[in-house]
Amino acid sequence: MSPVFALIALYGLVFVLHLIVPARRVTGYVRDEATGAPLRYRLNGVRVMALTVALYFVAGATGLVPWDWLYVHRAETLATACGLGLLFTLAIVLPAARGAGSWPTCTSGGWPTRNGSRATSTPRCSCI
Repeated sequence: MSPVFALIALYGLVFVLHLIVPARRVTGYVRDEATGAPLRYRLNGVRVMALTVALYFVAGATGLVPWDWLYVHRAETLATACGLGLLFTLAIVLPAARGAGSWPTCTSGGWPTRNGSRATSTPRCSCI
């Protein structure tokens, strides 16, 4: 199997594990814009990571996957992980930024000016 497709399959496995592994539910501090209610979160990342590592050990012990597979294909899997991360970030962040109205703007205080001197005030952002 190609390292690209194998990494996508591994991401799919981790996603499925996040869905089926029991999780502790907590109430967060971020609120839903429509209802004003605090958002609820599922916390099972450590369990999913432990299961993923255990499954890799089982796959290596049974000969399904060579023990050094991730090391041998590190360049391809690194490039795939970075590419997928950028694609998902662009797919999530860009539509949300367009819907939010505008990007936060900062005044120039505290940052270097064109002539190299520094402004004396601290930077202030409209998002703070």
